[in-house]
Amino acid sequence: MTSPALTHKQMIFVETYIQNGGNGTAAARAAGYRGTAATLGAVAHENLKKPNIQSEISRRQKEIRHQLEISTQAKREQLWAIAQEAASLHEVNRLVEESTMQDGVVVRTITVVLTPFDPKVAIRAIHELNLMDGDCPG
Repeated sequence: MTSPALTHKQMIFVETYIQNGGNGTAAARAAGYRGTAATLGAVAHENLKKPNIQSEISRRQKEIRHQLEISTQAKREQLWAIAQEAASLHEVNRLVEESTMQDGVVVRTITVVLTPFDPKVAIRAIHELNLMDGDCPG
């Protein structure tokens, strides 16, 4: 059995309730309910007992948690990529020398200059990952 659809006021109530951290009185006021603070508190209390409103609040909170998890995972992946990139060698210069031997053979000597990884960047990225996981003090 599906819950009845929310009214426009109830939808605003739910969104405001979630956005303001659970202040039902403020959510009722923002949704357009009228009355004293006590009346708005009573309206909020009644709204929060309704199964369709409870269900919508739970659904929206789950949706927000999912978005945060995706955002956190994307940050983790980016930081890990930075740590990996910082740990690799990078070509900074390539010198090609060409010489012709007496027998007409051309000899090419290629010198590649590599720079070592930047441990400070890798360490900072890993430190940020640890902070996200709560594995080290800020």
